[in-house]
Amino acid sequence: MLVEVLVCNDGLEAKLSIRDFDPAAWRAQFPTHQSLSSFLITKGLAPDLIDTGSVETICSLLKDASSDKGKLALILEEIQSSILASGITPAHEEAEGLMFHKSYLSEPREIEAAERKLEEQEYEEVKKGINPECLVDSRQTLLSFLSIREGKPGRDVFGKAIPFHSYTVSLPAAGRGIVKLERKWVAKDAGILALVEDTLQVLGATGSLPGLIRVSDDKLNAWLVLQKEIVRSDIEVTQAVQSMKMTMARMGLQLMQNEDRVRTAMTAFLRDGLEQEVLLVAGNLPKPGQNESVQLLVNPEPDLPDSDSVHNMDFKSFSFFRTVAKGETLARVLPPQPGLAGRDVFGNITLPKAGTSVQVKPGQNTEFAPDAPDIILASKSGKLAVEDGVPYVVDTLKVSNDVSFRTGNLKFPGSIEVDGNVLDKFSVEAKGDVGISGVVENGVVVSEGNIIIKGGVIGGDTGLIKSKLNSVTIGYIHNQRIESHANIVVYNEVLNGQLLARKSVLMKSGSHSVIGGHLVAYESIEIHNAGNDAGAKTILEVGKDFEVEAELMRKRETLKSVRADLEFLEKRRDKLEVIVRWEGGKNPENRLLKERVRGVVSFLERVRTGLNAKLNELEAVLYNPSDCHISVSGTAYPGTVLKHRSKTIPIDEVMKGKRWIFKPG
Repeated sequence: MLVEVLVCNDGLEAKLSIRDFDPAAWRAQFPTHQSLSSFLITKGLAPDLIDTGSVETICSLLKDASSDKGKLALILEEIQSSILASGITPAHEEAEGLMFHKSYLSEPREIEAAERKLEEQEYEEVKKGINPECLVDSRQTLLSFLSIREGKPGRDVFGKAIPFHSYTVSLPAAGRGIVKLERKWVAKDAGILALVEDTLQVLGATGSLPGLIRVSDDKLNAWLVLQKEIVRSDIEVTQAVQSMKMTMARMGLQLMQNEDRVRTAMTAFLRDGLEQEVLLVAGNLPKPGQNESVQLLVNPEPDLPDSDSVHNMDFKSFSFFRTVAKGETLARVLPPQPGLAGRDVFGNITLPKAGTSVQVKPGQNTEFAPDAPDIILASKSGKLAVEDGVPYVVDTLKVSNDVSFRTGNLKFPGSIEVDGNVLDKFSVEAKGDVGISGVVENGVVVSEGNIIIKGGVIGGDTGLIKSKLNSVTIGYIHNQRIESHANIVVYNEVLNGQLLARKSVLMKSGSHSVIGGHLVAYESIEIHNAGNDAGAKTILEVGKDFEVEAELMRKRETLKSVRADLEFLEKRRDKLEVIVRWEGGKNPENRLLKERVRGVVSFLERVRTGLNAKLNELEAVLYNPSDCHISVSGTAYPGTVLKHRSKTIPIDEVMKGKRWIFKPG
């Protein structure tokens, strides 16, 4: 079954064409009259011009169509003759009270004979054989009208404007020897009034104005042909242009699109004899509709550095991918578009091919918005990618090489897997887990998930490994600070490391050592060897929350600054109170300054009180209230120091296989 829309009556009416009608197929495609209306809209018809009553009637007739072929044929014939949409006819301009004051020659033979005589004889002799009603004197009125009724454009069934005709369309063109005034035409010179090919002229010493309009085979272009053997050289430009307009109207062409272009070409022809073809009107091909598509609302490409600031840019910080957050809007699904109808130079409409639906599906880790089914959101945070125009999100960033200038610093809202190393002073930051197969060389690795570094870390002045919410697992540690919200697990040696864990520090190897550095754990430390024969100072401390200690230090520094400010302002306040008393309160500026200082002092006192309360809270949770232990399964060498709260235990002699348990208090 094929259902099409037919446009007729110069675009003012639309009807339905149904071939090979099938009742079941009809009910499947158009179960309701709204579905038929939607179909008409996709074909380009303007919604406000669709006749809802006709649509409902058609759907009602075909919903339960009779199987009788005779009756069905009659129903289909009636339906296909029904008007589904009606345009609005333009109201053309009109000259009201139009009156012709003179008669004119109109027979081609009479006009040709008069022109031939004018070329052979004097005008005074020729006019003797002409009907006196067709003779005009200089400045004599030829026609007049009272007013011009205003025109109003119409609309075709697609909603496009249909221009109204100028009142001049109903009048002949004003040709040679005629002057157009505001509401009348007047003869410029004495002569014979004649209508030559819809152009009213005054024939005197010269003849009439011939011309040629050429239309292309595809009817998409119409040109004015300016050739010496076609157009006379003694005409006026305004008259020639007006004649072209009348000829175009008579041929059924659309209005002239660029009158200035035609005037310029006509002037050049009459002045210099420049022969050419001038475009009068151009049509347009139909523009096919667009299929259902996806419009990206986020640029998947990373932001490039500005060329003016490249010499100042830290290329380690440059990102080579675009990240998005969970819930971020990524794209919009655009419905099929109906396209634009074409129109030839005669105004005939060609319907476009409508767009089709392709059933867009969300990509990996994306979803349609619950309240907007045409909007695609990220269901996870991660790297934005696009395949076949559809966005998807990669929640694990995989780097097959080293983290270097090739990748830049990595900052990712999901997990990160690095197959290589993290080179000197590069950083890796993730919301999820971080896995590094190689070595971290004086770099920064920060994550809210677990951190696993299979090779190890070689630190320096700026390196840091920190898991904000989980554990850190590392092969070996050299000169590096490690912070963990849970456990720190190390498989090989620890040389001059700072290991800070809110739970435990655990060494999984039965042969390696912790040599130098400072290990702090809230619950326990379990290692193989501590220190070495050279007496390297190795501190093992348990029972303290390093994050609480760091916050205590920050609060104490802030309190120190507040106390200094308070001391200064209190002295200032006391001096101002003495000055104001001595002045008897007569100086308003000193009174105002005293009140302001008093207010700041009051505010800082409240801040000091709050800081003291916060310090008390932090000090109450700084130490572990439960038992803690330190276990050295191998050898603890002299130089090793054990710490718990305020207690310090130096190891003065070699000890093997020891376990120390520390109880609160």
